[in-house]
Amino acid sequence: MQIGIIVPHLAASQLSYLVTQQVNQGGRDYVIFQEHPLPPIQRVKTAVLPIYEIAKFKGVLIGTDLSAAKYMINLTAPSRKLFYPWHVEWMRHGNDYLSTVKTIMSPQLEVIARSQSYAEQIRIMNREPSAIIPDFDLGGFVRYCDEHEKVSRFVNNSNIVIPHSKERVKYNGHQA
Repeated sequence: MQIGIIVPHLAASQLSYLVTQQVNQGGRDYVIFQEHPLPPIQRVKTAVLPIYEIAKFKGVLIGTDLSAAKYMINLTAPSRKLFYPWHVEWMRHGNDYLSTVKTIMSPQLEVIARSQSYAEQIRIMNREPSAIIPDFDLGGFVRYCDEHEKVSRFVNNSNIVIPHSKERVKYNGHQA
C-alpha cells in the first residue's frame, strides 16, 4: 500500500519533524506532497513532490490541514482519503464556518483525530472521528488501513451490510 502525506511544508515545525522521522524509518512506500515547497527540516528518504503532482497518486492519502482536506475532496484518484487535522485551525483562525463544516462532513473523507481533545473538537462539528492516532504515528495509520481492508473484504465476501446509521444489520438478506 502506497501512502501519500499532504503537509503545508517540510520546513521547521513539529509536524514536519514527525512526518520526516516516521517516513525515514521506512517499511512502506511513502510520498510527501507539499503545499508550499520549502527546504526540509532534515534529510528525507522518500519522494517529496509539489501538491500539483497528486492527481496521479492512487494510494492512501493523508491530509494534515483544512486546505489539504478541501483539496482531497476534489480528487478522484486516491483509493482512500484520510483527514488528520494537525491543528484545529477552524477554532483559531475564524475561517468560514459553513465551508469548514461542509469539508469535515464530506463522506469522501475519513476523519482521524490526533488526541481525545481533538476528537472532541471534531465532534463539535457533528462528525465522529474514525480513530485516534497520536503524534502522526504512521504505524497507526497502517494498522488502521489494514483493519479497514480486512473488514471491507469480509463485508464484500459475506453479504453483510454494516450500516453507518441506526439501521439494523442485515445478514444474507434477513434483518438481525
